Amino acid sequence: MTDPIISDEEKDALLDGVESGDVAVQMDGESGNAVVKEFELPPRSRIVSNSYPRFTVLNQQFAARAGREFENLLGSEVAMHSTGIDVQAFTETGDHSQSAILEFTAAPLNGPGILMLGAPLLGQLVEAFFGGSVDNPPHVGEDGFSTGELKVAELFSRELLAALADAWQSFEQLTPELRGVRQEADVVEIIDPGEELLVCNFDIEFLGEPQYFRIAWPKTTLAPLLPALEGQKRDRNPAEDARWNQSLRATVTDSVVQVSSEIASARLTLREIVDLKPGDVIAIDDPRSGRILAADRAIIKGRFGVHDGCYAMEAQTWITESEAS
Repeated sequence: MTDPIISDEEKDALLDGVESGDVAVQMDGESGNAVVKEFELPPRSRIVSNSYPRFTVLNQQFAARAGREFENLLGSEVAMHSTGIDVQAFTETGDHSQSAILEFTAAPLNGPGILMLGAPLLGQLVEAFFGGSVDNPPHVGEDGFSTGELKVAELFSRELLAALADAWQSFEQLTPELRGVRQEADVVEIIDPGEELLVCNFDIEFLGEPQYFRIAWPKTTLAPLLPALEGQKRDRNPAEDARWNQSLRATVTDSVVQVSSEIASARLTLREIVDLKPGDVIAIDDPRSGRILAADRAIIKGRFGVHDGCYAMEAQTWITESEAS
């Protein structure tokens, strides 16, 4: 065995010299002192995620339900899949001149939603409903799509909204309602051009041809549900709750309800009811008082009478919770 080139004492001295800078080392072909540049750890950045795991699951459930419904409607095999969610402004969602844009609402959410159906998909739907080939996509003229094409778009959209309500049932009881076809300029009027939309993308394949459509939700429409759609546990914010409470109260007062009145009642046995025949008379007390009902719930006690030549009920006192039940 050969002797070591340098001893342990010489190694220690060499390392001490390199560390102190007294010993030069070779760097990139040049002689110089080894320098270690300080590395400063930056503060942790906040990661903003556009991931909506609960929303993604709802879209997958919606696609599965809608696919089955359209198989029955079209009498043909239909494959429908959710392909992700984009966060973008309406102006960034593409060329809308070649798409049918349908507005919908989804009570109790306060705001619009948009269905965007491209011309190739619409042409394929027309062929599927009326038979024929898929080689003749609709021609979008100066006046847009034809009346027949828009009727098919509305039928397709109503089926989509029905499947949407079904898929969301376990998460939120929505009542989607189609509000009609919109032109691009009309949509900008109901949506702030700079507002962010959650654009849900879907692929649909039938008659051997793949197509796609999109459902766009303004963030303001989904605002009450966003924490849950993001999978977050929502911390209660008293100030935010108060604003929502005020907003809901203002919205509720504009709701339309069916109002009816109950002016008399009678008690009969089941035998007496079964024995009733046309022309029989059911005796009731003098209908001097009654109750006013809103959406089939008694809310006011009143006095029955005549006003301006019409039967009417004069409101007297509010009915308490215990009295209503």
